[in-house]
Amino acid sequence: MPTYLSEKMGEKGKYAELTCNLADNNCVTRSKSFHQVIDQFPEMVSVAKQDAKGTLIDGKRIMDSILQAHPDVKGVICGNGPVALGAIAALKAANRNDVIVVGIDGSNDERDAVKAESLQATVMLQAQAIAAQGVTDLDNYLQKGVKPAKQRVMFRGILITKDNADKVQDFNIKS
Repeated sequence: MPTYLSEKMGEKGKYAELTCNLADNNCVTRSKSFHQVIDQFPEMVSVAKQDAKGTLIDGKRIMDSILQAHPDVKGVICGNGPVALGAIAALKAANRNDVIVVGIDGSNDERDAVKAESLQATVMLQAQAIAAQGVTDLDNYLQKGVKPAKQRVMFRGILITKDNADKVQDFNIKS
């Protein structure tokens, strides 16, 4: 997602980060991971980083404020789907269709926003694969007493753009 944003911005310009909820460790991890990539581009300038509490309403409210303070913002990275949808609502109300917005979660609402080209991309979490692994690990533990080999299992997100958004439904992508 940060690579996609930096590419779309030509690796330069002002961007804002709307985090999902800094009280949530997952959101903190998302933000840190984002910066591991985006900070490699010295001409990408952060003009704001604000906690949108993971909600559409706060995403819109904060994006409204950012637009007032930084009317030259060119990109927005959002810590979850509702925040991205809120940012899009603020940009639409301000008639700013030139700002690149990316999110994470891959919900049907985000998919629809990608198809409408108001959200340029989202990273879809593989909820079904995550759930299947959890059920398998639990079954192995309950039936055989075998604990999972790893305490944490990493799943790659899938970048959803207008090129593959038609294949997304309910956090799943059709081949």
